[in-house]
Amino acid sequence: MLRRTFSRERVVAGVLLLWLCVGVGGANTSAGQTVQELIEQAEQVLRAHSSYPDALAQVIPLYRAAIERNSKKALLHRRLAWACLEFGGLVEVGHTEWYRCGQQAAERALELDETNAEAHFLYAATTGLLSEQLPFWRISPKTPFELEQHLSRALALDPKHARALNMMGMLLNEVPGPLRLFLHGEKEQAEGYLTQAVDVDPTSTRLRLLLAEYYHEAGKPRLAAEQAKMILGMTAPKEPWLWHNKHKLDAQALLRNFETE
Repeated sequence: MLRRTFSRERVVAGVLLLWLCVGVGGANTSAGQTVQELIEQAEQVLRAHSSYPDALAQVIPLYRAAIERNSKKALLHRRLAWACLEFGGLVEVGHTEWYRCGQQAAERALELDETNAEAHFLYAATTGLLSEQLPFWRISPKTPFELEQHLSRALALDPKHARALNMMGMLLNEVPGPLRLFLHGEKEQAEGYLTQAVDVDPTSTRLRLLLAEYYHEAGKPRLAAEQAKMILGMTAPKEPWLWHNKHKLDAQALLRNFETE
């Protein structure tokens, strides 16, 4: 895949805020607030902040504080898992710790409510990203199967969960031969999942970029270019900050790559 393009704030934010993930402080800034007030404050930050990384950095301690007040509420653990997953993908350093933080939160969310599709996706996503940090020989052959099981469960609960569809496609496409031992799905099914994800969530430039990269690697430059141009022409992207600072730049790089091939 193409190398991702990120801003310098990723490095700074990752270093300064890593301590939040391990639970030091954070809650002290929200003393006296109820769980509902903390959730509403976090959602307001996400809606209003112009910088996605900065917004995530602010909501993580709010979710942690809410969990301290009510550790039995599965939604809070899901929100923390989601925020850690997102933030881990935006920092240059410490991303493993963020993914581990997200995995632990997702695992707790599943313990509290196994019937939630998002929780299964979040556990699969964080577990998969943690496994990517390991050398090939240290990855258990059962890990891809575990990921597939959680994604299958997520899609059984919500057949239109776009990111679960996308991850299932990526999993079936990218798992190397020796680790496919326990998988039920086939590599040939990958494209179907990836295109279905975009059909379900057409304004997600995140999913569209991954589809473009799949087409590129599959030797389908025309289809890849079509997706890249759609990303560049998006007028109302689902994630504006990511589109402007990341996805648009990656799409431009992909198109330039075609010109030199």
